[in-house]
Amino acid sequence: MINLDHVYLSYTKEFYNLFDVTMSVAKGKTTVVFGALESGKSSLLRVIAGFEQPTSGECTIDGVPSSKVDFKNDVAMGYLPQEGVFKENKTVYQNLVYPLRLRKVDKDISDIKVENALKGFELETLKDVPLRRLQAFDRCKVALARFSLRNIDLFVIDDVFSTVSADDAVTLAKYIVNLINNNGATAIIACSDAKMLKQFKGEVIKLEQGSITA
Repeated sequence: MINLDHVYLSYTKEFYNLFDVTMSVAKGKTTVVFGALESGKSSLLRVIAGFEQPTSGECTIDGVPSSKVDFKNDVAMGYLPQEGVFKENKTVYQNLVYPLRLRKVDKDISDIKVENALKGFELETLKDVPLRRLQAFDRCKVALARFSLRNIDLFVIDDVFSTVSADDAVTLAKYIVNLINNNGATAIIACSDAKMLKQFKGEVIKLEQGSITA
């Protein structure tokens, strides 16, 4: 499903964020990209998600350059950066129901979906709390709960584990694995903590200074 062929990414002539990255991820499989801070994990995920165009080389999803993939109609993607993307002054409930309203989902159906998501991710007591007041763990849960409201083909998840405690990181990993399994999805997950690798079944790729080393 995903193929990177000799991908380079550079914002200056002196430094490459990604250097000659070649890898593939089969449909329905999970790959964990493991590396330290500034190893290029986020850059790699942004290329796969189509937010960055490689300086050279090519990243394709189902044969189409990732920057040209229609992630609304061709491949349903769930992209989660470290900080998440929210309407900060809206409540948890409003952040969950908003994308359903955009898709013009029937109100009765959307209400049921949101209530199930709140329950499934243990967010019921926070439903009326603005996002700006939440800590990192609960913010991640809101983002994952939002993914549960639709069918997703591809999960691209940055290193959200580094922003929470060790116990909370394991909990987030369990939520992520359940989402992947429920959707039969392909997943690319960035991680900087070696202890977290055992939480995911799949190939592990080690990234150092923008290059795959293992």
